[in-house]
Formats: sequence, structure tokens, C-alpha cells
Amino acid sequence: MRGFLRGVFDLPGPKTWRVELIESVPLWHDMLFEQLHPDLDSRAHAVRRVREFRETHERGFNRHYVYFICTRPRVRFSESEPCRIVRPGVLEVYLRVGSERDQRKYSVPLPILKDPETLASSHVAAVENTPKGVTLTFDTGQKMTFPAHDFGQLHGVNLGGHSHVRYVGYTKDPDVHIVRGEHKGLTRVLARTREDATDVFVYFNAFSVRALASDEGMNAEFVLSNAMTDEVNIKAEGLLLEKVFIDYFAPDCQGDLEHERAELRTRLTTLKEKHRITRVDVSFAVEDPDEYFVFGSDVVRPAPEHNILYDGADRTLSGRDDR
Repeated sequence: MRGFLRGVFDLPGPKTWRVELIESVPLWHDMLFEQLHPDLDSRAHAVRRVREFRETHERGFNRHYVYFICTRPRVRFSESEPCRIVRPGVLEVYLRVGSERDQRKYSVPLPILKDPETLASSHVAAVENTPKGVTLTFDTGQKMTFPAHDFGQLHGVNLGGHSHVRYVGYTKDPDVHIVRGEHKGLTRVLARTREDATDVFVYFNAFSVRALASDEGMNAEFVLSNAMTDEVNIKAEGLLLEKVFIDYFAPDCQGDLEHERAELRTRLTTLKEKHRITRVDVSFAVEDPDEYFVFGSDVVRPAPEHNILYDGADRTLSGRDDR
């Protein structure tokens, strides 16, 4: 339960907030509004993925989430060169990436299914693809369907792209907020996106926030999760993180960046004056990242890890190009 240590501990100041990414879940926008393959209920699959993410991170503690709306190189299976099994256990696929005219050929291993009771193996007997998805049919009749991006990511296909942050937002309902399709940030990004070159993704991010303090008299250091103490309430915590990433990435579809930065300064000042939190140290990186978790923007060089430090209301930059 969030706040179960509320009022029990009062850490001495000054304090540092240490913010770290717990998990980031990408959602391909097309999965919400298109049937990518006849064998896949794309929307149900996408909603289930986000709902499981939310349920995982709300066990014990309520959380609010920061999301990024990003563009990535467009990925499609070839219509002229269908996927095919070239030898036992090996699938040959042709992909079109971004606005490239030429197709890229990849050879990837095929999965083998094992019956948990008999341990009997079943192998892929047939493959069928549309531009946005592929279905593997096993010799037992079982089917597995993958969206194009999931298939490439699962098999470690290197496409040479990154996720370009175009808008940053905050929500307590990730499985509802974007999924409805009525969203000003998403509308802006879609309006400025070349459909023949890019795909749109929404990344939902869950963070841990801990307060660190030291007591020289006791020669002791203290660390407490903000979710345990609820010293800063859940909404204020989420909105502060949203403003931090807006300030850092300066997304081109965000709107009034100066207004967002002014609000961030106000919130940082409140942290210092009301809660004696003088530093906010943010680390954004997933464990063992692939290119789908390399983030950049118009002002931030693409990188798998981003570190942002605020000392009071002053930001220390990492990964940013000078304005």
C-alpha cells in the first residue's frame, strides 16, 4: 500500500531524489487501429500488453506513468518476396525499412515448441506474411503471429534506427489514455509523420523514486522509497517527472516548451522549500537495450542511457546538444 510509512520516518535534509527506470513498454500505434494480420487481434494484443504492465507495477503501490510518443523507421515485410523456410530451422525474410527502395534480407532461426507434458517437439511447417505481420504454423496446427516490429526485435534484427521522442505525457491509466485514440499529442505527431518512412510508437515508463539523506551526527545514510512515505503525492511525483523529460528532450510536438519549463521550475522549488529535496537525479536506461530503447530527439543525441541532474532548479545536461 502506498504511503504505509507516511509520518513514521522524516529524513533529515537536504535530500536527493534518485529516479530510476523500472520498465519501459513500447506499443506500436498501428496495432490499436489496424488488423495487422488475419490471425492476430492486434488491438486486443496491444491493450493486454499495456494492462499487464500496469497490473505488474501497481501491486502494492499505486503508480502513475510517463509516456513518450516516438517515431521510428518504418518496417514492413516484403510483398514481392514472401517469408520462406530455406532449410530446417531457418526462415528467410525480406524487410523494407524506412523509405528505402531496396529490400533487406535476413536469415533468422525458427522457434521449436515443446509439449510441457510429453516434451514432444513441434516445428514450423508453413509461413504466411502480410506487410505488417507474419504467422508461423506448426506441424501440430498451432499458430504464432508476430507484428513486424516485434518479429524484428525478438530476433535481434539490426535496423540501424532509434526512437525519436516527439511528445512526452503523464497518465495514471496507460491502458485507457492513449488506447482511445483521442489525444492531442498523438494527433500532432501523426500529422507531422511521413507514413511512407516512419512508424509511431508509444512507450509507457514506470519509475522508482527514492529519497536519499545522510546524518553526519549519527554517521548514517538513509534511503526511503517515496511510494512508501508518500512524502510527495503520486500526482505531483508523476507530473514532475513528465516536466523533467519535456525539459530534457524538448519534443518538437509538445507545444509551449517555455510554459512547461516554468512549471518544472515551480515544482522543483516546491520540492526544495517544502520537502528539503534539493537534488533530483534521473537515470533512464533499460537493462540490455536493443535499438528500440535507444532514444533521442532534435536536441538529444540518440543513446541507450540518459542521465539528468537538477541541483535546485539548475539542470546538468548529459547527451544534450547545445541550444
